[in-house]
Amino acid sequence: MPKSSAILWQLWIGTFVGLALWTVVSYVTTPNPELRQEILFRHSLLMILVSLPLGGIAALIVAAAVYALGAALTPMQDAWITSISCVIASYVQWFRLVPWLRGRFMRRA
Repeated sequence: MPKSSAILWQLWIGTFVGLALWTVVSYVTTPNPELRQEILFRHSLLMILVSLPLGGIAALIVAAAVYALGAALTPMQDAWITSISCVIASYVQWFRLVPWLRGRFMRRA
Protein backbone atom coordinates (compact mmCIF):
# COMPACT_ATOMS: atom_id res chain seq x y z
CA MET A 1 0.00 0.00 0.00
CA PRO A 2 1.47 3.39 -0.98
CA LYS A 3 2.17 5.86 1.80
CA SER A 4 -0.68 8.19 0.74
CA SER A 5 -3.12 5.26 0.79
CA ALA A 6 -1.94 4.25 4.25
CA ILE A 7 -2.49 7.79 5.54
CA LEU A 8 -5.93 7.91 3.95
CA TRP A 9 -6.77 4.52 5.48
CA GLN A 10 -5.71 5.70 8.96
CA LEU A 11 -7.68 8.93 8.58
CA TRP A 12 -10.74 6.97 7.44
CA ILE A 13 -10.55 4.52 10.36
CA GLY A 14 -9.88 7.35 12.84
CA THR A 15 -12.90 9.31 11.63
CA PHE A 16 -15.34 6.46 12.05
CA VAL A 17 -13.89 5.26 15.35
CA GLY A 18 -13.85 8.85 16.65
CA LEU A 19 -17.50 9.36 15.73
CA ALA A 20 -18.46 6.08 17.38
CA LEU A 21 -16.57 6.89 20.59
CA TRP A 22 -17.99 10.42 20.69
CA THR A 23 -21.50 9.03 20.37
CA VAL A 24 -21.06 6.35 23.03
CA VAL A 25 -19.51 8.80 25.51
CA SER A 26 -22.19 11.42 24.81
CA TYR A 27 -24.99 8.87 25.08
CA VAL A 28 -23.79 7.35 28.33
CA THR A 29 -22.81 10.57 30.10
CA THR A 30 -25.70 12.80 29.12
CA PRO A 31 -27.36 14.23 32.24
CA ASN A 32 -30.68 14.50 30.42
CA PRO A 33 -32.00 11.16 29.14
CA GLU A 34 -34.34 13.00 26.77
CA LEU A 35 -31.30 14.13 24.75
CA ARG A 36 -30.33 10.56 23.86
CA GLN A 37 -32.52 10.57 20.74
CA GLU A 38 -30.80 13.72 19.49
CA ILE A 39 -27.37 12.22 20.17
CA LEU A 40 -28.22 9.14 18.10
CA PHE A 41 -29.72 11.30 15.35
CA ARG A 42 -26.53 13.39 15.25
CA HIS A 43 -24.47 10.22 15.04
CA SER A 44 -26.49 8.77 12.16
CA LEU A 45 -26.51 12.06 10.29
CA LEU A 46 -22.73 12.50 10.66
CA MET A 47 -22.09 8.93 9.54
CA ILE A 48 -24.17 9.49 6.41
CA LEU A 49 -22.47 12.83 5.69
CA VAL A 50 -18.96 11.44 6.14
CA SER A 51 -19.69 8.54 3.79
CA LEU A 52 -21.51 10.45 1.04
CA PRO A 53 -22.68 9.62 -1.59
CA LEU A 54 -22.85 5.83 -1.14
CA GLY A 55 -23.40 6.01 2.63
CA GLY A 56 -26.75 7.73 2.23
CA ILE A 57 -27.85 5.20 -0.37
CA ALA A 58 -26.71 2.28 1.79
CA ALA A 59 -28.47 3.68 4.86
CA LEU A 60 -31.66 4.10 2.84
CA ILE A 61 -31.49 0.53 1.51
CA VAL A 62 -30.82 -0.90 4.97
CA ALA A 63 -33.64 1.16 6.50
CA ALA A 64 -36.02 -0.06 3.80
CA ALA A 65 -34.96 -3.68 4.41
CA VAL A 66 -35.44 -3.36 8.16
CA TYR A 67 -38.88 -1.81 7.59
CA ALA A 68 -39.83 -4.53 5.08
CA LEU A 69 -38.82 -7.23 7.54
CA GLY A 70 -40.92 -5.57 10.23
CA ALA A 71 -38.06 -5.56 12.73
CA ALA A 72 -38.58 -3.43 15.81
CA LEU A 73 -35.27 -1.78 16.60
CA THR A 74 -34.29 0.35 19.52
CA PRO A 75 -32.85 3.76 18.64
CA MET A 76 -29.36 2.54 19.58
CA GLN A 77 -29.68 -0.52 17.31
CA ASP A 78 -30.90 1.69 14.49
CA ALA A 79 -27.92 4.04 14.90
CA TRP A 80 -25.43 1.16 14.86
CA ILE A 81 -27.03 -0.47 11.82
CA THR A 82 -26.79 2.88 10.04
CA SER A 83 -23.16 3.15 11.13
CA ILE A 84 -22.23 -0.29 9.88
CA SER A 85 -23.92 0.27 6.53
CA CYS A 86 -22.17 3.64 6.14
CA VAL A 87 -18.76 2.21 7.04
CA ILE A 88 -19.14 -0.62 4.53
CA ALA A 89 -20.40 1.73 1.80
CA SER A 90 -17.62 4.21 2.51
CA TYR A 91 -14.98 1.48 2.35
CA VAL A 92 -16.30 0.20 -0.96
CA GLN A 93 -16.53 3.74 -2.28
CA TRP A 94 -13.10 5.09 -1.32
CA PHE A 95 -10.91 1.99 -1.27
CA ARG A 96 -12.41 -0.14 -4.04
CA LEU A 97 -14.55 1.88 -6.45
CA VAL A 98 -12.53 5.12 -6.67
CA PRO A 99 -9.16 3.38 -7.23
CA TRP A 100 -10.76 1.11 -9.84
CA LEU A 101 -12.30 4.08 -11.67
CA ARG A 102 -9.07 6.05 -11.42
CA GLY A 103 -7.08 3.17 -12.90
CA ARG A 104 -9.62 2.72 -15.65
CA PHE A 105 -9.51 6.38 -16.67
CA MET A 106 -5.70 6.54 -16.40
CA ARG A 107 -5.38 3.61 -18.82
CA ARG A 108 -7.57 5.44 -21.35
CA ALA A 109 -5.45 8.59 -21.26
